[in-house]
Amino acid sequence: MPKKVFSYTFLISFLSMIYVYQNIEIVKAGYAIDSDKTKLSYFLDQHNRLLYNLNELKSPVALDLRLHNYAINLIEPEAA
Repeated sequence: MPKKVFSYTFLISFLSMIYVYQNIEIVKAGYAIDSDKTKLSYFLDQHNRLLYNLNELKSPVALDLRLHNYAINLIEPEAA
Protein backbone atom coordinates (compact mmCIF):
# COMPACT_ATOMS: atom_id res chain seq x y z
CA MET A 1 0.00 0.00 0.00
CA PRO A 2 2.70 2.62 0.81
CA LYS A 3 4.39 1.91 -2.54
CA LYS A 4 1.15 2.67 -4.38
CA VAL A 5 0.63 5.91 -2.45
CA PHE A 6 4.21 6.95 -3.17
CA SER A 7 3.84 6.03 -6.86
CA TYR A 8 0.59 7.96 -7.23
CA THR A 9 2.00 10.93 -5.36
CA PHE A 10 5.09 10.91 -7.54
CA LEU A 11 3.01 10.60 -10.72
CA ILE A 12 0.66 13.43 -9.75
CA SER A 13 3.61 15.64 -8.74
CA PHE A 14 5.44 14.88 -11.98
CA LEU A 15 2.38 15.62 -14.13
CA SER A 16 1.72 18.83 -12.17
CA MET A 17 5.30 19.98 -12.75
CA ILE A 18 4.96 19.30 -16.48
CA TYR A 19 1.71 21.29 -16.55
CA VAL A 20 3.30 24.25 -14.76
CA TYR A 21 6.37 24.09 -17.02
CA GLN A 22 4.17 24.15 -20.13
CA ASN A 23 2.21 27.14 -18.86
CA ILE A 24 5.41 29.03 -18.09
CA GLU A 25 6.72 28.33 -21.59
CA ILE A 26 3.43 29.50 -23.10
CA VAL A 27 3.67 32.78 -21.17
CA LYS A 28 7.31 33.21 -22.28
CA ALA A 29 6.28 32.62 -25.90
CA GLY A 30 3.55 35.23 -25.52
CA TYR A 31 6.05 37.79 -24.22
CA ALA A 32 8.41 36.97 -27.09
CA ILE A 33 5.59 37.46 -29.61
CA ASP A 34 4.66 40.81 -28.05
CA SER A 35 8.30 41.88 -28.18
CA ASP A 36 8.54 40.88 -31.84
CA LYS A 37 5.34 42.77 -32.64
CA THR A 38 6.76 45.88 -30.98
CA LYS A 39 9.99 45.56 -32.97
CA LEU A 40 8.07 45.01 -36.20
CA SER A 41 5.95 48.09 -35.57
CA TYR A 42 9.07 50.17 -34.88
CA PHE A 43 10.80 48.98 -38.05
CA LEU A 44 7.70 49.54 -40.19
CA ASP A 45 7.44 53.10 -38.86
CA GLN A 46 11.12 53.67 -39.54
CA HIS A 47 10.71 52.23 -43.05
CA ASN A 48 7.82 54.59 -43.78
CA ARG A 49 9.77 57.60 -42.46
CA LEU A 50 12.75 56.70 -44.62
CA LEU A 51 10.57 56.30 -47.71
CA TYR A 52 9.01 59.67 -47.03
CA ASN A 53 12.44 61.27 -46.63
CA LEU A 54 13.71 59.60 -49.80
CA ASN A 55 10.71 60.79 -51.79
CA GLU A 56 11.10 64.26 -50.32
CA LEU A 57 14.78 64.35 -51.31
CA LYS A 58 13.94 63.24 -54.87
CA SER A 59 11.11 65.76 -55.24
CA PRO A 60 11.84 68.41 -57.87
CA VAL A 61 10.01 71.02 -55.82
CA ALA A 62 12.10 70.25 -52.76
CA LEU A 63 15.31 70.29 -54.82
CA ASP A 64 14.41 73.64 -56.33
CA LEU A 65 13.59 75.08 -52.92
CA ARG A 66 16.87 73.82 -51.49
CA LEU A 67 18.85 75.32 -54.39
CA HIS A 68 17.04 78.61 -53.92
CA ASN A 69 17.69 78.62 -50.14
CA TYR A 70 21.42 78.09 -50.66
CA ALA A 71 21.50 80.65 -53.51
CA ILE A 72 22.85 78.14 -56.01
CA ASN A 73 22.29 79.13 -59.60
CA LEU A 74 22.50 76.37 -62.11
CA ILE A 75 23.28 77.10 -65.74
CA GLU A 76 23.26 74.85 -68.72
CA PRO A 77 26.70 73.97 -70.06
CA GLU A 78 27.69 75.38 -73.39
CA ALA A 79 27.59 73.03 -76.33
CA ALA A 80 31.00 71.95 -77.50
